[in-house]
Amino acid sequence: MSSPKLINIREFRTDMTAFLKDAQERDIQFIIMRHATPVARVIPFDPGTTLEEVMGVKAAAGRSAQKKPQKPVKKGKRVRRKEETGGLRKMFGF
Repeated sequence: MSSPKLINIREFRTDMTAFLKDAQERDIQFIIMRHATPVARVIPFDPGTTLEEVMGVKAAAGRSAQKKPQKPVKKGKRVRRKEETGGLRKMFGF
């Protein structure tokens, strides 16, 4: 792998797909800069890398195994949008 190439954030935003394709096909790293400060790095994965390897988790048996149990919903005062904005308007004098 060669040394990383520096690109500005505007250039990356404009041609993001091309940069990601280059990173994967040509095994290039990119460092994204904002005002001469590094903010992110684009590093290609090895071919054949699975999502489970990237996330560091074991493959789940099924979709239901991935769901978390839901917390009970707490009851509270319901506020309508009109009441909410009316209070803010009074507070700020609109």
